[in-house]
Amino acid sequence: MSDSPDRPAGEARDDSMRAIETAADTTATTATLDSAQGDAADSPGDVPAEAEAAASTTVGAVASVEPAVEVDAGDGNGTNGAGANGNGANGNGSNGNGDAAGKASRQSVTAIAPERSDTKVLSLITTAPLPPPPPWAKVGAEVSGTEARSRRWPKVVAIVGGVAVFLVAAILLFDWTQRNNILPGVSVDGVDVGGLSRGDALDLVDEESDVALSQVVAGQADGETHKVTLVDLGVRADVDAAVSNAVAARETQADEPEGFRLAAVTGPFVRTYHRLLNKPVDVEVELSYSVDPATRDGWVNGVKAAMDRAPVDARIDVSTGQFQILPSAVGRQLDSVALTQLVDANARDWALASFGADGAGEEIAFDLPVAIIPPAVTEENIGITIFVNRSERRLYHYAGKDLVKTYEVAVGTPGHPTPKGEFKIVEKRKNPTWVNPAPSGWGAGMPKSIPPGPSNPLGLRALNLNASGIRIHGTNNTGSLGSAASHGCIRMANDQIVEFFELIPVDTRVIII
Repeated sequence: MSDSPDRPAGEARDDSMRAIETAADTTATTATLDSAQGDAADSPGDVPAEAEAAASTTVGAVASVEPAVEVDAGDGNGTNGAGANGNGANGNGSNGNGDAAGKASRQSVTAIAPERSDTKVLSLITTAPLPPPPPWAKVGAEVSGTEARSRRWPKVVAIVGGVAVFLVAAILLFDWTQRNNILPGVSVDGVDVGGLSRGDALDLVDEESDVALSQVVAGQADGETHKVTLVDLGVRADVDAAVSNAVAARETQADEPEGFRLAAVTGPFVRTYHRLLNKPVDVEVELSYSVDPATRDGWVNGVKAAMDRAPVDARIDVSTGQFQILPSAVGRQLDSVALTQLVDANARDWALASFGADGAGEEIAFDLPVAIIPPAVTEENIGITIFVNRSERRLYHYAGKDLVKTYEVAVGTPGHPTPKGEFKIVEKRKNPTWVNPAPSGWGAGMPKSIPPGPSNPLGLRALNLNASGIRIHGTNNTGSLGSAASHGCIRMANDQIVEFFELIPVDTRVIII
């Protein structure tokens, strides 16, 4: 049967003819492709643009024709073979011829198909150079690559910037959370506080300062010692300031000039570095001490009251009826201003002796600023003393505490006694003239004066005292010696007074008992 029973036989024949012509064209096309392929193989680099265009066109034609040839020629010829021969439309012979013609037609198509096989087409496509891209295509490609690269950089920068901002923010946040914690490697006067919080550091330093302030110091002078603890002396430790300095520590560079401080350690990045990696900064913070003026002055005044004393001169004591010299004593005076300055200057050093130790150390001795005041009169410089004991009728000559000589003397009568007390020699006279001291009294009837000579009542020498009318003088009446025979004067033999006169200076002390 026919695929299209309603179509006229003439149109069927026309279809068959068109199929045959198409097959022939396909053969020619295949030959053209072979020729083009050979030319391209011979000179692949010199293929004209026209040949390339033709090859492209041919390939497109082959691709579009191949399915139509296989379907229309084969089916149409095989089905409508009788119509093709035009004989015996309804007979077997006609049909046989038709079948033969159909077969012949299919054979022609089959013979052409290998010439345009997929292998040759692919070979042509592979070996034939493609036409160059148009200028707009090249420019577009270049622009796209540049734009792609230029668009990548902002993204990279944005990513890196975002990471940097995140890291900076993280570091700043971490540093802020650690603002009350001390960097590793920080110590306060040798006590390690690194890594501690402010509160823990305050507790530790306060505890150590309590031990330090229990240290005893002992001021010594002139054989006396005055002891006191630092806390009783008014010394106070500034713990808060020391811990604040520890929290805000600055790193000291050992290899840098003295006094150089690296302020960068106070930055958040450096602090974070030291904290995260546990890198010590090697910072030593000093604990400062102050002294309470009122407490200190109270102690200083107490020491001054105990230390100060006036010097004591050597002195003569005859209260027992005997001559004796009481010893002298030096005086001393505490310099309270100097002691105040000494306490203020040494408070920190004294505290350091026990800071960080298990307990307070041994007493720290220091010299009190005490001035020694020597006495004006000592046993050695007390000088010459004349001691007269009226009851003994004797005169003692002392040089200091040493007795030089004893003399027998006459003293005043009970009616005219020799005065008791301490006097001094005010005048020395050789071969004195006697002047009547009481012309209207006991001297009535006596001359007003008697010149020097054997009859002179004053003898050869006279030593006047600062007591009115009282003298130590010579006499030629040696029988009166050892008795109360004078009108108040003290008599000595002339030979003894001459000797004695030369040994006694003016201002010599005279003690009469």
